[in-house]
Amino acid sequence: MQKIVITVLSLFLSVSYIVGQNIQEQIRLQEQQRKEAEAQRKASEEQRLKDEKQRQIVEEQRLRELEILYQNAIKSAESNFSQKNYEQAKQDYLKALELKPENAASINPEIEKIDMILLYEEEIIDENKIYNTVEVMPEFPGGPDALLKYFESAIKYPAMAKSNGITGTVRVNCIINQNGEVTNVKVERGVDPSLDREALRVVQEMPLWTPGKQRNRPVKVYHTIPVIFKLN
Repeated sequence: MQKIVITVLSLFLSVSYIVGQNIQEQIRLQEQQRKEAEAQRKASEEQRLKDEKQRQIVEEQRLRELEILYQNAIKSAESNFSQKNYEQAKQDYLKALELKPENAASINPEIEKIDMILLYEEEIIDENKIYNTVEVMPEFPGGPDALLKYFESAIKYPAMAKSNGITGTVRVNCIINQNGEVTNVKVERGVDPSLDREALRVVQEMPLWTPGKQRNRPVKVYHTIPVIFKLN
């Protein structure tokens, strides 16, 4: 009987030891899992903070660049306004407003002021006035290259001047009117009577130009055209 009791007790102790070992192993595993979870949580938090810091850096950079663009637009607007380039000044203010809509209270009055100036100047433009310079200068159809080609094909070199080897540039003054017609053609600085006459002829026979514009209206503009005579 005593042996049976001892055997049972031994089995009980063995089972208790095994159960205890299992419990300790479970506790150890749970603690390990807790530490791993905590480490993962800390790593995630550190990554979140790092990402947040990076977003802040990017946003600060964006705001700095935005401020630079805004200040440049305002400076350009003020400069153009002081030079009476009102149309460009208005475009600069509109760009500044697009960059910072929250500043509308300070920008809109400037735009309105420019609109009033443009409206006033548009109303007082004298269509009979002849301008020396305008916002959009007259242009030969096709531009400068087309003008040179016109001279090459239109000029008939005077025989006497050609035989005498006379060359030079005849400066011809004229007025390009609202319709693009070349009028009031005169020699400003001549070279030779025959060359001067030929220069007058080719300028008078020019096709219609694109007229100059002031405040988006066609106006008369003084213009000087150099007519080059050269022998190959």
